Amino acid sequence: MLRQNIRQRGSAKLKLRSWWQQNKGLFAIFAIITLFAGTLVLLIFTGYRYIWTGFSNKTFWDWLQLFLLPVVIVIGGIWLNHMQRDRAERTAEQQAKSERKTAEQQAQNAREIAFDKQREAILQAYIDTLSHLLLEKKLRFSENDDEVRIVASAQTLTVLARLDVKRKKSVLQFLHQSNLIDKNKCIIDLRGADLKGADLSGANLDNANLRGTHLYKANLRLANLRDTDLRGTDLRSADLSGASLRGADLCGAFLDGTDLSEANLSGTDLRGTNLRRTDLRGAFLGSADLRNASLTGADLRGANMRDALTEDLKLV
Repeated sequence: MLRQNIRQRGSAKLKLRSWWQQNKGLFAIFAIITLFAGTLVLLIFTGYRYIWTGFSNKTFWDWLQLFLLPVVIVIGGIWLNHMQRDRAERTAEQQAKSERKTAEQQAQNAREIAFDKQREAILQAYIDTLSHLLLEKKLRFSENDDEVRIVASAQTLTVLARLDVKRKKSVLQFLHQSNLIDKNKCIIDLRGADLKGADLSGANLDNANLRGTHLYKANLRLANLRDTDLRGTDLRSADLSGASLRGADLCGAFLDGTDLSEANLSGTDLRGTNLRRTDLRGAFLGSADLRNASLTGADLRGANMRDALTEDLKLV
């Protein structure tokens, strides 16, 4: 209780000191005005009481002219000094704020650089590990239940969850070029892989097995996905504008709100697919299988659906 009282008294003293620092200029002006006013009253009273002072012939306006100019000069000087001090304090505060902001930005940049280096190290370590498994452990020739294949798949899923959107592309391109995700002989199972928001624009992933991956809001603009297995893949709100999906299997994929404008969907399997609110402007859907698919709210302006299978297609 005693310590609390001491702290409260200390806090009150600090507040009082701060208040005094902020208002002492105004008190000084008030004191000077009071002093001059008192002096003026005293001189007027003395001058008119005693003739020998020579002040008895002075009018009130003479007294004001005599004392007003010094008072104005003194008060103006104090006020100017007060304004300059306030301006200096504001400038110092703004400078300190700017310095703090600069320091915080530098710290943020340093953290981002450190994180970027960390992610690059993770990517390089992953590629080194997979290269070792390919060359030394014959990963490409392993069977489904072989330990080397299980380890490679587990490491891939872990790494993809830790990398940024651009480095996810590097992993997929490496796997594709190494023939590890070929849909005809898939070595590494990517089902459940975290590819949300991945920047895969222009990527070449034809004939790949991306079944069951999470590509929510991914950038697949102008990507080559010909004959790719995308069954059950989460492609909601993804950008597939101008992408080549010819012959791709999108059966059961989630395409709600996806941008498929100008995409080539010729011969694509879209049976039972959710295409609600999908942008299909200018898309080519020739010979596509749209049976039982839902196109409710989809934008089909300029879309080519020649020879498409549309049995039980839902448009509303």
